[in-house]
Amino acid sequence: MNHPIATAAALGLCLGGCVAFEHLPAATLDCDPQLAGRWAPADVAGQDAVDVDGQCRAQFPNGRPGQTVMSPRVQLRGFALDGQRYLVFEKGDIERMAGLGAGQLGSSDLAALERGMFLLRYRVQDDVLHAAMVDLPRMRDAIEDGDVPGREISDSLLAVTSDREAVARLLRSADVFVAPGERGAVELRRLRAKARP
Repeated sequence: MNHPIATAAALGLCLGGCVAFEHLPAATLDCDPQLAGRWAPADVAGQDAVDVDGQCRAQFPNGRPGQTVMSPRVQLRGFALDGQRYLVFEKGDIERMAGLGAGQLGSSDLAALERGMFLLRYRVQDDVLHAAMVDLPRMRDAIEDGDVPGREISDSLLAVTSDREAVARLLRSADVFVAPGERGAVELRRLRAKARP
């Protein structure tokens, strides 16, 4: 996995294992002002932070650490459901996050995905953003058991075909998203602006 793809994965959109939803429970998506700021894991330098402006337009660092090139702006869109916040990404968003042009996902499993949206559940508390992606193994089990309508596109990519109401019920389930500390969960800290001399 090259560094640009790893950048997207660091935000929980792990290209090595994703769950796409054909339908969302929300009819409209909005901008969450809590996302504004510069965000980075505790061990990442400030120049390699994700930058989100007041209109939820985000730039992601690509290239080698210390030789950062920022991606084109990606519009962060999301929705709330029962007090939980979710970010929604399409395939084109992931391409831009990774600094790739349209159709340049190459041999990635995502290249075979015709439609679908990826969800990241998050919360912001005390300048810390906690985010988690959908748990791929648990979702695969649910699809194989017939509990969730869907199909397997590849070993690392699933598509959930449930309608809006069923997706809403699914998101309310406690075990849909990975737990803190597991692969696919991420914690980012809002960087403080440097004081002027």
